Amino acid sequence: MAQSDQDRRRREQLEDLLKRNYETVYEYQKHVDSHPDLNQRRYYQQEINDRLLPRIRSDEIKYAHLLVGTDISEETAADLVQEISHAADSLQGSVPAGSPERKAIDDLKAELSKPGNPSAKLKLNLPIIPLIASYEITFETAGLMGIAWKRVKDTFSDPHQPRH
Repeated sequence: MAQSDQDRRRREQLEDLLKRNYETVYEYQKHVDSHPDLNQRRYYQQEINDRLLPRIRSDEIKYAHLLVGTDISEETAADLVQEISHAADSLQGSVPAGSPERKAIDDLKAELSKPGNPSAKLKLNLPIIPLIASYEITFETAGLMGIAWKRVKDTFSDPHQPRH
């Protein structure tokens, strides 16, 4: 079997796994918000923080590594780089200075601002983007990086489909 078929299958597996994990987070979050028993609310929040979010981060990073081999146009890459830069700017003020999350955001911004080919910059930084997007859940921010990450995934899943 060709490597691209293996990558496609692995991407599909990760997409399915991520979808199920995000649905579980959503369901657990409903329990956190509404369960009458405080201990149960704490249990669900702990499950989200200790089990689900780390698993999602890990799977999103694996997924990002698989996307690196996909070609997209320079114009599309430039649009995505701009959107990701904007999302990083919006997060910078809400993430504590000195935190690992802030370092990841600062590193991403520095890499994206370097001169060079947009698709190369985007591919180099793909594994950082889902990591930062998952931090948005923790910090309850506007979710711009999550939106940008979804657009990146959609674009790389079908690089010939125009995105607006």
